[in-house]
Amino acid sequence: MSNKHQTEAEFQASLAAKLSNINKPLSMPNMVMTKPPTGPSKSLEELLQSNEQPTTSQSIASEEKTIQKIPVHLIDDSPWQPRTKYDESYIQALGEMLVDRGQDDPINVRLMPTGRYELISGHRRVRAARMIGWSTISAQVNSLDDRSAELATLVSNEGRIDLTDYEKAKTYKQAMNRGFAKTQAEVARLFGCTQARVAQCLGLLNLPDPIKSILDKYPSLFGYRYGRVIADLIKEFPDGLETIILGIEKLIDNHDLNGDDLRAFVERQLVKRTRELPRKPTLIVDTNGVSLFSVKITEKQIIIDIKENVDLEIASKKTLAALRDFALSTGEEE
Repeated sequence: MSNKHQTEAEFQASLAAKLSNINKPLSMPNMVMTKPPTGPSKSLEELLQSNEQPTTSQSIASEEKTIQKIPVHLIDDSPWQPRTKYDESYIQALGEMLVDRGQDDPINVRLMPTGRYELISGHRRVRAARMIGWSTISAQVNSLDDRSAELATLVSNEGRIDLTDYEKAKTYKQAMNRGFAKTQAEVARLFGCTQARVAQCLGLLNLPDPIKSILDKYPSLFGYRYGRVIADLIKEFPDGLETIILGIEKLIDNHDLNGDDLRAFVERQLVKRTRELPRKPTLIVDTNGVSLFSVKITEKQIIIDIKENVDLEIASKKTLAALRDFALSTGEEE
């Protein structure tokens, strides 16, 4: 075990390097992975001090914090943790690094009235510690009220590796709903990212509910770029949502599909069909150019408008006879 203490950034970099050598993909393919934020990270003290919203009398900036070994079995997940899925290969690699090097940085928890501990940051490290059989783990123990703990958990976890665009969007939305930030610009400052990234991720929450239900189950299925393609397709084909969803579901089994593949699938199913059907009625004229019939074709109907100078009985008989002949010829072909 190395005696050199590494910073959190150095630890994450070495972990990422180790993960790159694992045969199993970390999560979903490159198209749906999200990049860590480029803004400066904040300590818990900084993020709470910079938040203008008032909290109760308890504040992490003024509370005493201690680092100690705490039992792993007494640690509970935070109810405000933005991550909804955990990658098993990542947890395994993290556990191997804990075995090889030990724990460089403590997790962050708050002490609950029950005597148990609630995580602020370190959800994956706790899972890795359990996997390798650790009974205790080093933790910074804080005394936080609910509001302070919620803010600290959101900000501490938003910038972690492989948090998806959809999970980020829900985090940003929660921060605004809870009054930690009022505008997208304030959200960007709070989480140390750009306002453009906030807007891009939040755009995923504007997708129809059936698509968001898919993301709730598979949050890393696609990111905001793919989401923009979906939004454009919905505008182009307002009646084609079911077809668009079918295309999205293909991603579950084939992670290499991209936005162009989705558009091609939707257009094959919808554009070809609409092009084959004339949108305007077709006029049928006699040898003198006089209009006798106006025929309108929809997806499942042929509507014939017969002009006044046409014998309705004769036209009906010939039309029905033609339909019978067509039906019989179709049966012969089968």
